[in-house]
Amino acid sequence: MREIYGLTRDLVRPTNTLAGAIAATTRPPTRLTNVTLCFADDRMESEMEGILCRPELEVLMDVVLTYLDENCNQICVPNYGTLAIYSQVVNSADPVMSTTLCNLLADLRDGHCQIPQGGDLPNLTSRTEVLSAAKAVLKYEVGMDLTEVPSFLRDVQIDGDETKSGIYFDKEHYGVRGADNRVALLLNGDIGRFAASFCCSGSMGDIEILALVAQTLVCLNRDDVRLMESARIVRKQMTDENPRYGRMMEVVERIFTDGTDPILRDWQDWAGKTTP
Repeated sequence: MREIYGLTRDLVRPTNTLAGAIAATTRPPTRLTNVTLCFADDRMESEMEGILCRPELEVLMDVVLTYLDENCNQICVPNYGTLAIYSQVVNSADPVMSTTLCNLLADLRDGHCQIPQGGDLPNLTSRTEVLSAAKAVLKYEVGMDLTEVPSFLRDVQIDGDETKSGIYFDKEHYGVRGADNRVALLLNGDIGRFAASFCCSGSMGDIEILALVAQTLVCLNRDDVRLMESARIVRKQMTDENPRYGRMMEVVERIFTDGTDPILRDWQDWAGKTTP
């Protein structure tokens, strides 16, 4: 396993077209900064530990960047914010033990954002919010004392003896200043599960980016049957929440199924070379 720091990932439109030239002169490139990646060195290690490899994390970042870039002419698209993605794998030899890793932590182009609180409370930051949200949804257990359950997880659904896949947030108070506005994605899979959180300064919202992250993670792990079912759960939830979110998940799935989009090229080259 390997960890790297300081990676900057830009998405810059090609300038050999009129649209690309205009884009290059009228707006700065969409970017993820202050990136920390924790990834497996090869596919075998990835399959054993249930974590992502660097090409998989990079194509995931490019999906997010492309979505932000395509929407950058809208006022609501943020320049400040943070994205975090975790993986958690249960040890088959000792089910009580598990390995939890932060696979990706990255800020948007202009860094993390400040989250004002009510009264004299100090401001929160998007970095602390996404890290605590992802950890909290992974830590949640059936039967927890309600006083220990954060507000954004009060409506958690249980499937059997585990937290059901979905995107969790406090629907009653979401967007209210001073409330617990954290949002977390949880995806259950065959050999582990993923958690992610996003927090930004714009009115685009945190939820739609997590819908894209969910579908991309599933498309990168098509052999994982439970993960595929998790995607269906999240897509239904997102379609009920806002039909546009569900349509965006469908678009991501079609791009991976078609396989011709240049955004997939490096990942496809890597996957072709490393697949036994």
